[in-house]
Amino acid sequence: MPCAPTRYAPGRLGKPLAARLSDHLKHHPLTAPARTFDGAVFPVVTSDVIQLYLWLFGAWEPHLAAWMCARLTPGETVVDAGAHTGYFTVLTSRLVGPAGRVVAIEPSPAFHRALCANLAANGCGDVRTINAAVSDAPGRMTSTWSEAPTSAAPPPSARAPWKPPSTLTRRRSRSCSPRRSSPPPA
Repeated sequence: MPCAPTRYAPGRLGKPLAARLSDHLKHHPLTAPARTFDGAVFPVVTSDVIQLYLWLFGAWEPHLAAWMCARLTPGETVVDAGAHTGYFTVLTSRLVGPAGRVVAIEPSPAFHRALCANLAANGCGDVRTINAAVSDAPGRMTSTWSEAPTSAAPPPSARAPWKPPSTLTRRRSRSCSPRRSSPPPA
């Protein structure tokens, strides 16, 4: 698997052209599939900056992706706190392989649904997903979701104060077998 995200742009014209295109796509959103440097496919709406970068460049935070590619090995455990729609979750799932473990935590119910769909579409259905927020202290919180039009933004009528889930969920696609048959150790 190639593990060095590269930006392909025509010489000096690339950066100014990409900047103008980026600005245009933020204000005139496009819905399209994006293929990442490692072959994963994500449906994107270009009004969301992360999804826009996936569509334009095939990577989000390429320096971090390259660092993960250089350091993660099969069998390791990764926790992706703030998983968004799953770019790093899919990447790390592929890097640690079936012997590894990946836990993806995303507080937004809409982004969590998109995360689960993207994991299934990319053959990573054995990743544990948690629809909850992460904090350094126990307690309750209320979230206000962005009004920005993204593929995963819930409509205003669907927004409600965040409530912690009563159980952890484990999503599996039919194309993936579970990594373990027993629950993970406490």
